[in-house]
Amino acid sequence: MHRNFEAYAAELGVPSSSSLLALLIARELRIERLGREARPPVVQPRGAKVSTYIDGARAERFRERAAVLGRSQSACAGELVAREMQERWLDRSLASIAEDEG
Repeated sequence: MHRNFEAYAAELGVPSSSSLLALLIARELRIERLGREARPPVVQPRGAKVSTYIDGARAERFRERAAVLGRSQSACAGELVAREMQERWLDRSLASIAEDEG
């Protein structure tokens, strides 16, 4: 999944998978899509996690969001990555903008 996520970020022109994860976290903090029930986890080999740096206030909000859900930040981030790989929200959003402009 990690390599696929990196390839997806590159395909979109996002500088790194870390940057894409930060964007997905910012989106989650706005629309709160994650629920208490996690989707079945995807088993990842060690070292396959995507990590990111987010500013202190946003990091605290994400910690609080995960706590409210009774889940770890890592599990929440993993689900955001898995959902994006399945749904391709950002890809569809960018395509929609291009269509509107074209």
